[in-house]
Amino acid sequence: MKRNFIDSIIFVCSGNTCRSPMAKYIMKKLLADKGLSDKITVDSAGCNTLGGVHMNSRAQTVLEENKIPFDEHISKPFTSQEYGKFKCVIALDKYMLEKAIEISSGDPEKKIRLFKTADGQEMNIDDPFGAEDLKQAYNRAYKEIYVGCESLLQEIS
Repeated sequence: MKRNFIDSIIFVCSGNTCRSPMAKYIMKKLLADKGLSDKITVDSAGCNTLGGVHMNSRAQTVLEENKIPFDEHISKPFTSQEYGKFKCVIALDKYMLEKAIEISSGDPEKKIRLFKTADGQEMNIDDPFGAEDLKQAYNRAYKEIYVGCESLLQEIS
């Protein structure tokens, strides 16, 4: 029996155009594969964005190459209201973890954390935006996010 049933997850990164949308769509695919997509709500947001921006084309390409379906993603900010809507908040790196805690007035419900590996190690997913080798950076981010999503799915299902 699960201690805390998680029926909603939001992934947060900086701009909500690369990592957190990739996490959202990877998790949606994994949930669909397990027949859980109607039981768990998944979304994403950014701690440093005003919103209104489409998903980065490189992030879209990586999802397409890995056969992860996605729809028309428009970025939105992570707010205290978003914090209140979700039972689990996954920050994609340590800086975003700190920002999300700040935005939520200290994480009063203790639901903000980083991704973890299957053996419980915290994961810090580097932002691929602006990397020297963009293709490699987006592929690495995708692989790390996929591992984090698989581990989260094991934990909650």
